[in-house]
Amino acid sequence: MVQHQYPVSQTGVRSPSRPPKDMEDLRSRKRRRAASDPSRHTSERFAWPEPVLPANLVHDPEFWFDDGSVVLTALNVGFRVYRRILEEHSPFCKDMFRIPQPAHALTVEGCPVVVLVDTPQQLRHMLRVLFPTNGNLRFGKQEAPITMDAVAAVVRLSHKYQMDQLLAQALSALMEFYTDDCHEWIKRDRKTTMTAMPIDAITAISLAHLTSTPSILPLAYFHACCAGSQVLRGCVRAARGQSL
Repeated sequence: MVQHQYPVSQTGVRSPSRPPKDMEDLRSRKRRRAASDPSRHTSERFAWPEPVLPANLVHDPEFWFDDGSVVLTALNVGFRVYRRILEEHSPFCKDMFRIPQPAHALTVEGCPVVVLVDTPQQLRHMLRVLFPTNGNLRFGKQEAPITMDAVAAVVRLSHKYQMDQLLAQALSALMEFYTDDCHEWIKRDRKTTMTAMPIDAITAISLAHLTSTPSILPLAYFHACCAGSQVLRGCVRAARGQSL
């Protein structure tokens, strides 16, 4: 290791000398290289791509309201819904809609566009809870049990977009099915809001960890054991198209 020698002043105190000339040259070369290579700047290397509308955008037959005020796109499907309803249920959406938009912002039929990375089926399940349509989803008031696909989609998206009321309703259905009350579980005439197959327990376990709901886990693990060899092949959600 090279140590720089510092001259001693008349008072006996060492004073640092100027750095060696070769060190100054090295710093100068680094500054010139950084100035001549824009790709070295983090802001340009990691620039976020501009959102674009798919060329084959289709209107969702269930959620395209002619008087809607915002268009949500998932893949190539557009959902024209009401901005006010989204703002009432989601602080995330409320803050997002307050951001000033540039003059070249995306629009469809005069409505601002929000490009989402969720699947159309996931988004459709969540919107069925928010908006009154023929397929309206009401936890605890359905004549037929709600599927795990619907519950999982609502849990994931309501958690993602901070829709606490929807999240509580969906988790209530999940906790009712995967109850931690043994006396309730052994009832022969037990009725639940949702229905699920043993392999769906894999999804329930994932949702329990996502939302920090450990009461779901004991019965969910038991159901997963009952699924047998299916567990090795995983569980494919219709709303996600991938194994969980």
